[in-house]
Amino acid sequence: MYSTYLGGDGYEHVTTVNVDSQNNMVLAGTTESDEFPTTLDALQPTHAGFLDGFIMKIAPNGTLLYSTFFGGTGIDWIYGMEFDNSGNYMFSGHTDSAGLSTGGVIGATKSTGRDAFIARVSADGSTKQMFSYIGGDGTDRATMLKIDSDLNYVISGSTDSSNYPVTGNAFQSVASAHGDAILSKISYTAASLVYSTLIGGNDDDPAVSVAVDSDDDMIISGYTESDDLAVVNAYQSDFGGGTADIFIAKVSKTGSMLFLTYLGGNETDYAWEVAVDSDDNIIVAGRTASADYPAMNGLNDTHSRSFDAVATKLTPDGQTILVSSYIGGSGSDIGEGMAVDADDNIVVTGRTVSDDFPITAGAYQETKGGSSDSFVCHIAFNAPVTTTTNTSTTTTTTDVGLPIDTTLLIGAGGVAIVIVIVVILKKK
Repeated sequence: MYSTYLGGDGYEHVTTVNVDSQNNMVLAGTTESDEFPTTLDALQPTHAGFLDGFIMKIAPNGTLLYSTFFGGTGIDWIYGMEFDNSGNYMFSGHTDSAGLSTGGVIGATKSTGRDAFIARVSADGSTKQMFSYIGGDGTDRATMLKIDSDLNYVISGSTDSSNYPVTGNAFQSVASAHGDAILSKISYTAASLVYSTLIGGNDDDPAVSVAVDSDDDMIISGYTESDDLAVVNAYQSDFGGGTADIFIAKVSKTGSMLFLTYLGGNETDYAWEVAVDSDDNIIVAGRTASADYPAMNGLNDTHSRSFDAVATKLTPDGQTILVSSYIGGSGSDIGEGMAVDADDNIVVTGRTVSDDFPITAGAYQETKGGSSDSFVCHIAFNAPVTTTTNTSTTTTTTDVGLPIDTTLLIGAGGVAIVIVIVVILKKK
């Protein structure tokens, strides 16, 4: 329908894309190009530093409606973009530029190093309504933003600061020896820090994504190299192995840790996106090199080779995997983005070097074009017939191993026979 290059004579990186109420595409990221395209009504028409953030709005037919630089004299990245009820741009990121804050916010001045930030720009792009730094004495990065029903900013990311701001009811208030994940909720005006906590252990634990469910509970996911996370109501209590495991945490709107769990096998597992479906089931996507990653009832329950993309859906309490699948071919396949459609199916994007990546007939591009291609998969991801439930103390397994459409073609008795056989094999 539409495709274009966007950029100037230097480096550009789109980090987030969204669609506003008029179906316009809104992109944000960072650029080093002085010639990056801006519109006449740009809030900041000229490039200010080495890397500036940018905001760009494009109509469905490809017309450039609005584009501006956003930043100071240093390095500025925008990660995460949402809209309030008036269509104002709400976004987050990280910066080492001073002098960007507005009045009345919790972070009026930049700390040492790089700080996370939240900001808001008017719907017409003419006014910076709010900007607040959030950080401590080290490097603080906000890598994802969502908003709750009260228009609070909910950010996730990472910090190696010894004094990153936390609230009194924080799950973890003291920084670990390495970089910790952060989960912070800040009021719409940035006048108050509603909730903020660290999550981390004896190694690096960056959070890369965040979601907010229908109860305004907050879910963050990332990857951890720590083998001593303080797990709570965990599906998987122990570090699986390899360089890293996925972690998932859910915190109530009032700040109580509902669960914190590892998710991974005996090799390396990374998460890049977390989302919720219409029933508040939790879906995490990323990549894994583990042949024993908990994949079941999905497209592919068997690890192919090297890294496979992976997507996993858990119940809202984090105790049960509803469906989980490897996605890939015989080469390396990296899941990097995921969204949930109106029917609770998922769209997974990433990059692949596999010549035999699973492609549907009539696809826009049916063969790999070069050494590494992007991929996009639209996958039916409804809850399957069976589940596997783990807790920190017990494990219960019931595997039917039949896709939904196959189950509908056979009688209930046939399904019962298969269940009995599988349970007997499991016990043996």
